[in-house]
Amino acid sequence: MKKIETIKIPHLEETVYKYKTEEGLEIHVMEKKGFSKKYAFFGTRYGSIDNSFIADGEYQDMPQGIAHFLEHKVFEEEEGDIFEVFSKTGASANAFTSHDSTNYLFSCTDRFYENLETLIGFVQTLNIDQDSVEKEKGIIKQEIMMYEDNPEWQAYINTLKLLYSKHPIHIDIAGTVESIKSIDKEKLLKCYSTFYSPRNMIVFLIGDIDRFKAIDVIESTLTEDFKSRNCKIERVIAEDRDKIVKEMHREMFSVASPIFYMGIKCNQESEIESDILKKEIFIDIFLTNMLGKGSKLYTELYEDGMIGKNFGYDYNYGPAYGHIIIGGESEKPQEAYRLLKEALIESLSKEIREEDFDRIKRKLKGESLIYLNSLEYIANAYVSTYHKGVGFFNYFRELEKFEYETYLKMQKNYSIEGKTVLSVVYPRDGEVS
Repeated sequence: MKKIETIKIPHLEETVYKYKTEEGLEIHVMEKKGFSKKYAFFGTRYGSIDNSFIADGEYQDMPQGIAHFLEHKVFEEEEGDIFEVFSKTGASANAFTSHDSTNYLFSCTDRFYENLETLIGFVQTLNIDQDSVEKEKGIIKQEIMMYEDNPEWQAYINTLKLLYSKHPIHIDIAGTVESIKSIDKEKLLKCYSTFYSPRNMIVFLIGDIDRFKAIDVIESTLTEDFKSRNCKIERVIAEDRDKIVKEMHREMFSVASPIFYMGIKCNQESEIESDILKKEIFIDIFLTNMLGKGSKLYTELYEDGMIGKNFGYDYNYGPAYGHIIIGGESEKPQEAYRLLKEALIESLSKEIREEDFDRIKRKLKGESLIYLNSLEYIANAYVSTYHKGVGFFNYFRELEKFEYETYLKMQKNYSIEGKTVLSVVYPRDGEVS
């Protein structure tokens, strides 16, 4: 009899079933009866910031972009393109590398367990030789150059470069044309055997799925080679305690309107899950109160033409980093930045009204419930937060008990002065304001 842990999600009437193999691979299944589409993720806690690490006591310093490079090579099978295998069963497959993790996934409506076997099978194997590595460099070089020509991405990555100088979060996930030159077969094999191991990975399944059958399929597909990987991993990530690197940066691109991103540095100072979630909830309430559609500041900036319809904001965090990104198109990006900075600093000196605090809490909860109708959203968010060491559904628990007095106390200790930056992409030959 398999020992499957049942995790009830209070208030949401959801259940996650968690099973850990003898080798330490965690399998999480969220059964959603009646849904036709099913999703499967097989992910490793290995992202673009993991270039320096100690594996079984031996220090390793890898080239920038190697996690993303490895993602490309894992997809390469001796029998041919793995995408074709999935397409023959009507499944849609994909993969992505983030700062914190690398994930392989598929979605389908039929032949789920057959596709699951394919997913678990191909991620466990790496078939490479030096010739195929050299060939891949050309493909990834084109990808890097494509991103270098993307004005929104350049505005975003320049924001991170203004915020961080030591932490690798400021380095492009794909690396640089120069850094990938030193990637070779041996380095890829070292990273693969270190991070693609049972204790460092998770399988997450969601949809109308039989958890017992899914777990049987996964366990029967695990290879002896995969199960034997048990490397002790110690991540070496440079902390970035300075407030910012530089306040402003601007570039010229072929764009119709200026694109601006305001960054605010807010590093994680605790690795305790409840502290991380409280900080996320505090920032969510603070940003929604100040910048949510319908807020006084948003309305004024929009009516004055300082921001456009694509204006948005987001808070992101991970190991030894944390930042808010605010922005979009603006005809007057520097003026928009000045007004935003002044308003946000001023707001931190004033107490939010309790009725507004309660209203925003209800709004955040309501929005989250709407997102939970999307299995794809749940799958992405569940795996992403897992790799950050946070339980996806624990956000709702903390939000429920987050009190007004807690918010005010956190606000008193929160400051953004000296921690803001501005990155702008202007149209070539355009007016700079």
